[in-house]
Amino acid sequence: MGKGSLLEALSRQASASRGAAALKRVLANVLIPLQHRWAHRGGPPRRLRATRRPGEETHYLSADEAGATYHESFSELLFHRGFAERIEAYTARLNAFLEARPERFELPRVTFLLNRLQRSGGVLSVAQLLNDLVLMGVNAKLVVHSPRGYDARIPLLTPPIFFKNREDLLEHFPESDIVVGTFWNTMYAVAELFLRRENFVPAYFVQDFEADFLPEPDRAMRAWCLRTYTLTPYCFAKTPWLCERVHETGGSITEVPPAVDLDLFRPRGAASSGERKRILAMLRPGTPRRGFDTAMAVFERLAAARDDFEVHSFGSSNEELAGHAMHFPCVNHGPVPNHRLPWLYSQAYCFAEFSEFHGFGRTIAESFACGTPAVVTESGGADSFCTDGVNCLTAKPGDVDALARQLGKLLDEPGFRGQLAAQCRESVRHFNRKRSARETLAFFQSIWGQARGPEDGGERSLSPFYDQLLRNADAVMRAYEGLLASWRWRAGSRAVRLAKRLLRRPVGNPDARLRQVMLRYAAWREHGDADVALEGAAAHTRQMQRLMEETLHRGRALRASPPWRAGALLTLRRGRSGIETHIERFAQAHGAWREEWNRLGRGVNGLDGGSRIELDPERSHVTHFVQATSRNPYYTMIPLELQRRGWQLDFTTDRQRLLERVRHSKGLCEIVHFHQLDPLYHSKTADMEETRRRAQELAAFLQALRSAGAKLVLTQHNPLPHDPGLREVDREIAAQWPGLFDRVVVLGERAREELAPLAGVGKIRVIHHPAYAGYYGPAVPRLAARERLGIEPDRFVFGNLGELKPYKGLEFLIDAFKRMPPRAAGPKPLLILCGNPGDPEFADSLLSRAGDDLTIHAEEVPEHEIPVWLGAMDAEVFAFRSIWASSSVVLATSYGVPAIVPDTGCMPDYVSDGDTGFLYRHGDADDLSAAMSRAQDSSAGAARMRGLCEVRNRRRSVERIATDFEALYGELAVE
Repeated sequence: MGKGSLLEALSRQASASRGAAALKRVLANVLIPLQHRWAHRGGPPRRLRATRRPGEETHYLSADEAGATYHESFSELLFHRGFAERIEAYTARLNAFLEARPERFELPRVTFLLNRLQRSGGVLSVAQLLNDLVLMGVNAKLVVHSPRGYDARIPLLTPPIFFKNREDLLEHFPESDIVVGTFWNTMYAVAELFLRRENFVPAYFVQDFEADFLPEPDRAMRAWCLRTYTLTPYCFAKTPWLCERVHETGGSITEVPPAVDLDLFRPRGAASSGERKRILAMLRPGTPRRGFDTAMAVFERLAAARDDFEVHSFGSSNEELAGHAMHFPCVNHGPVPNHRLPWLYSQAYCFAEFSEFHGFGRTIAESFACGTPAVVTESGGADSFCTDGVNCLTAKPGDVDALARQLGKLLDEPGFRGQLAAQCRESVRHFNRKRSARETLAFFQSIWGQARGPEDGGERSLSPFYDQLLRNADAVMRAYEGLLASWRWRAGSRAVRLAKRLLRRPVGNPDARLRQVMLRYAAWREHGDADVALEGAAAHTRQMQRLMEETLHRGRALRASPPWRAGALLTLRRGRSGIETHIERFAQAHGAWREEWNRLGRGVNGLDGGSRIELDPERSHVTHFVQATSRNPYYTMIPLELQRRGWQLDFTTDRQRLLERVRHSKGLCEIVHFHQLDPLYHSKTADMEETRRRAQELAAFLQALRSAGAKLVLTQHNPLPHDPGLREVDREIAAQWPGLFDRVVVLGERAREELAPLAGVGKIRVIHHPAYAGYYGPAVPRLAARERLGIEPDRFVFGNLGELKPYKGLEFLIDAFKRMPPRAAGPKPLLILCGNPGDPEFADSLLSRAGDDLTIHAEEVPEHEIPVWLGAMDAEVFAFRSIWASSSVVLATSYGVPAIVPDTGCMPDYVSDGDTGFLYRHGDADDLSAAMSRAQDSSAGAARMRGLCEVRNRRRSVERIATDFEALYGELAVE
């Protein structure tokens, strides 16, 4: 019987059977995808439907069907008569469409358009992102343009869609809210599709600077390629290097975190200990600019000088390498599937990658994740995680002598190789798949127009993990109901009761406890709601988690009880009941949920997964060593949120009382959290010796707390205190502080990198500054705010709200403002500096420069007036001399005001260039002036930037950041 007739026979049997509905679900969810897989393996070609509605016409094909007819290229579009004019029309219509986008709150439908589904780094990146979005509940699809080179082994959670030709693709493309081009020529198909529909937002996943791969003489094709970076304002890439290259072309792009499957790519044993050390390399002679000729020359030069190595290559078949003479020992593994790659990386002594540039450097990152150091070329996106002498050795692209020397050095010094290997996995631990998918989804939501919640104005950002957890919990409960209703259980229970009565023993009810838990779950479920908002879901999760864990425990105990075993004997049924499947499925969803909510997964906070951490507030007592009435809300807003969640937490600055309580604490994990340390030891008279003495006393106090059993946490806000008066002492003792603490919290990735040599990567946790949205009251509309402050409604207003202190570089900011070129029309822009003056002399020097276009309000702004001043500003400008993170910047974006900040410290963590503000080169007044001009020119897109600020605020709400601190404290409590 053929496979098609088998399906038909099963369908007829399902219709006639008592379990028809269940069997139909099996057919729809299991056998039809298998039929799709058979078609790709050379079986009879069959059509695939996007939806299985009766009578619906389908246009989706299998790869076999598409391969029989398809021969067109997207690049052919470029040479059609009048295509250039169509692109101009597309640009105009796209701008109009984006300006008119409505506000939405549901998840967008996302479709990726891929050139070919063949094994390559870029395609695997798309497949990985697609799978992660599907797991997060997104309706994500993959349309593949050409069936050539199709590799059915690439894992996909949704079947790829093919069409018979380009016209069919454009006509019957699946309905989408966002269409993502993944290669330069696919963007022109996206443009053509938009001209026909005008109902989706185009985006571009930039994975390489594709223009560099085209032949130099073909200037026309290179020009078309470069133009794709401006076809949509919503390009995104995973490395700063790619973002810079796209910016150079005039395009707008957003950086999202890169991703490596750290569960798959992990160390798999030690490097091979054969006579020859293995050098692993990807040799691809058919791919331009990937350093094949350089690699051949390097290995030949190395082989002429030594014989203690052996090259192991992958990525190309023997036929592809056959035409290239190799004068060095080489073993070719061919195109290697992903599940085998970790073994190749782990068994290699080192990895060699000699490309002319790296869009991201995926193979290098995979090698590092497996604990294998590398010799690489220092060019492109790999610079973001490759550090010469720390996890790799580097040389210039094409420098054969230098690359051969670096390989020789690594081969000659196994101890040095071990030092590099020890840092490899740490350097890519933050390339977390779930984090990357979360931020990419947030990017998609922001560009689709997600701005507010339902009619009441509240947020309705649902957690797919929470929803999936509820569905699986319900499945577990249904499985237990079936267990208790089964003939096996009833027969076994009656037999055990009868035996106990005959033996005159008390007859109990062994399933009573499980039934009680099930009743409690049903009552909880009745009051819960699967569609609660994110904050509501967080409030329900602890109770539901306890119920589920107790249910699993009781259910497993029931399966091991005498009635169940007796029932198995009586009914001669010893097989699995299927309940274990539900348990395993629930456990998987539970693990995914824990990683999402508690941020304890690999790469997020530098932890290695696998450990089970219970966040029980009753096991810990947390003390924040600050005043409960601190002027800076950052110090109190998170602890107060934790108090609301049931944590035992208080504030104090009394050293002796705190030390006594820690010493007499019984059964609790005492956690003491410090913030900026300089107020605790700086002399008020700026006396150096007194400051040193006070610092020694503080160090002794910290040591006493540790000796008493306390766990110490420090939030390191900046590398050094802002006040330069005692900088000499600050520098002397800066290296001592991190060693006194069990955990050090920093507010951005660059701070982690700078602090790692002093504190060690294992101690450092990145927890971002929470947003202040609504903290000082609701935002005030622009015109109302300006009317209250007496500011002309048509002027562009730059502002700087905060204390007027020298470290903020305000003189530098004023100079850059005055350098702005005059505009041809319209009023001059206005700069407003407002805030509490610190040093009177400094305030006087600023006031002397005030004028018609510069207003200085040297007074403390009352809290209730902060939204008024922010509402009057079009952009806030900052010119810090030295900074990691700033509450003033967070305050600006919290109230929807774009921020202009220097590209230094952790500022890129809080401001995305062109989206939530603008970045400029630190210390460059001309570049700051240019950034201010860009902000003024972008005033038409202010609504979009405010919307993106709101998205950022939701992602960094106090509730979410408090969850990060819960994870940190829970981690310390179980150590």
